[in-house]
Amino acid sequence: MQFTLQFMAYGMTGNKFPDLLPYLASGRKTIIHCQTLRQVLSVHIYLWRAQPEGADKLIRARIYHAICMPKYNQETIRLIETDPRCQIVIATVAFSNGLNAKKLLDSLSLEFAPTLDEAWQEKGRVGRNPDTIGRGVIFTPRSMIKAAEKYLDCESLLSLSPYLADLLQLSPLRRVVFQNQARPLVF
Repeated sequence: MQFTLQFMAYGMTGNKFPDLLPYLASGRKTIIHCQTLRQVLSVHIYLWRAQPEGADKLIRARIYHAICMPKYNQETIRLIETDPRCQIVIATVAFSNGLNAKKLLDSLSLEFAPTLDEAWQEKGRVGRNPDTIGRGVIFTPRSMIKAAEKYLDCESLLSLSPYLADLLQLSPLRRVVFQNQARPLVF
């Protein structure tokens, strides 16, 4: 299995998700991981409106979560595996647990999962066919990327010398906060 992972800054707010469209335009079978049921619904409505004329909107983009009837969720899995018209599954964490949809090629996550294990679980849903290349993308708010960059800049300065922090006039409390934070995740 081959797999690529990307982190993308996004400006998606509210009920608009234009940063998803270039990935979906490729026609690859895609799972979109959402953090909440509200986000699942918002993405589904946005994609419903964005689909081209003549698309079978009830088949092309499906939702999957624990509140859906089991029969509906099973049909979604069957369609993503067997129906070329079914391209997109918009799901909560329920989709990440124990499902084996070999036709999925892209995993798009709106925001980083609460834990690293959950993020890997989400990305593990794609690229299960050894003849394909899976792609995982985690969209994260620009503000989070800027905060991480700022953190890394401060960490690199603090690691040069403990005295450098005093030169930069960082308070002792701030030094402790920076030193005790977990290192950012790197793949």
